[in-house]
Amino acid sequence: MVLLRENFVYLQTIGLWSPVTWPSDSWKSRAYRLYTTFLITATYWFGITESISLFTIVNSIEDFSDSCFMLLTTIVVCFKVDTILSKKSEIVALIEAFEVYPHKPMNADEERIQTEFQARIRLISCICGGFVEVSAWIMTISVFFQEIPYGDLPYKAWIPYSYSKPGVYWFTFCLQLLVVVFLANVAIGFDTIIYALFLLICSQFNILLHRVTKAIDEFPTNNTSKIDICERKIIDCVVYHRAIFKISAKINLLFRRIIFVQYTASTIVICFSVFMISQVPLLSTKALFFFLYFICMLTQIFVICALADEVTVECENVIIGIYNTKWYHLTNRTKGYLVLMMVRTLRPVVFTSGHIIVLSLNSFSNLLKRSYSIYTVLQQNSK
Repeated sequence: MVLLRENFVYLQTIGLWSPVTWPSDSWKSRAYRLYTTFLITATYWFGITESISLFTIVNSIEDFSDSCFMLLTTIVVCFKVDTILSKKSEIVALIEAFEVYPHKPMNADEERIQTEFQARIRLISCICGGFVEVSAWIMTISVFFQEIPYGDLPYKAWIPYSYSKPGVYWFTFCLQLLVVVFLANVAIGFDTIIYALFLLICSQFNILLHRVTKAIDEFPTNNTSKIDICERKIIDCVVYHRAIFKISAKINLLFRRIIFVQYTASTIVICFSVFMISQVPLLSTKALFFFLYFICMLTQIFVICALADEVTVECENVIIGIYNTKWYHLTNRTKGYLVLMMVRTLRPVVFTSGHIIVLSLNSFSNLLKRSYSIYTVLQQNSK
């Protein structure tokens, strides 16, 4: 796959995308499967032990918030891991669809449009992914400066074995930190794939508008044979328009459940993070820990909502773009083809979180309002 090569190489490094060039019975593939199994087992172990701790260790609102904010993130990441591993063939099929007709660029101008969006994909992936990665390591290192008493773990968890011995204690301590770094890397790998797919849909609408504009500009007024050729091009644009809607629907169907889980969890985690910041000294390492975590969660859901909103805007811009062409030079039959596209665009592409929430900047605003409401309740109950 030429598209999103860097994104899938990143997934390979964290054990979630086995290289296709390795034979399944080779020692490399076996070692890679062991690597994947270890990381996934450690992640589920971390989530299960944190879940049990909610019922065995938590004694106050502060303890509940401290345990719950990382537990929710772990649950979201487990869903993401399951989606990547169980839907691998569907994800591959989606990416390959962008590399064949009608989605593949057909000339230099269309190549330029796609290249511009690929550059945006790399930029957003580097900025967002880099920020989350750096934040994860800072949060991990900051744990050693929080003066955690010997015998306590960095994250509240019910451990089914005794870790009173130094070797066992430090193994469990470091394993928790390793899992947290892995959680951050899964979030980076998965979220950047979603960012990329949204931007690829945006590029498709731009390529479509370029094809329509070019076909209309080349439309002759008195040459019957050329009129038929140009009509065929516009019919191809109508087919292409429908294909974009179909591939957008496939993306939405594939990711809407996990996006719903992330959207819901983000609403709760953001308010818990703010609550925990308010409970610790402002200049402490714990405040830095919770602040970075808050910014990471806010960034992840904001970028998803913003790019989903951009897809809807690009889809609606097709109507404006067609109207700004010389459509009045076309035959009545050809105008009818354009009307079909414009009528379909009146119900633009939207990405939903489950079947409930439409991803947009407005839904991000609503998320912040809900988070603030939950934060207010926590503050009142903690007094």
